Amino acid sequence: MRHAGTFFQVSLEACRAMDRRAIFLTPFADQVPGDLPPTIRHFEYVPFSLLLHRAAALVHHGGIGTCAQAMKAGVPQLIMPMAHDQFDNASRVETLGLGYSVRSGDLKSALEGKLSRLIDAESVRARCREVAARFLASNPLSDICDLIEGTASPAPGL
Repeated sequence: MRHAGTFFQVSLEACRAMDRRAIFLTPFADQVPGDLPPTIRHFEYVPFSLLLHRAAALVHHGGIGTCAQAMKAGVPQLIMPMAHDQFDNASRVETLGLGYSVRSGDLKSALEGKLSRLIDAESVRARCREVAARFLASNPLSDICDLIEGTASPAPGL
């Protein structure tokens, strides 16, 4: 997100108030406050596969790829949708019991409270573990190949 300065500033304030560590991920360093404490780090990129299994929660914009990565890792999500499909994705995450959403206009007043509630919600963590377990039992590439092979017609003469 190129316009996330307020998002990162409010997130910084919430992390300080909650005494929580954080990683801010964005290739747009100018969006990140310059006065980060040692407990909050900024990176342009870190693969979610290396990061999320250690996270108490993921706060993000609601992109479908980020939602899916959080589901696979079993991490509760706090989503602040900005545009496009993000509002629908946030609604679905809430409906599935995997997290909460907050509107950008309510960010300052709601972020800390909702994040604290999310981290403490055992029902959300349990639901996240349940959904993550579904990912362990699947092999998407193999499943897709099986589907393709199952629908392919044999070549004449074979």
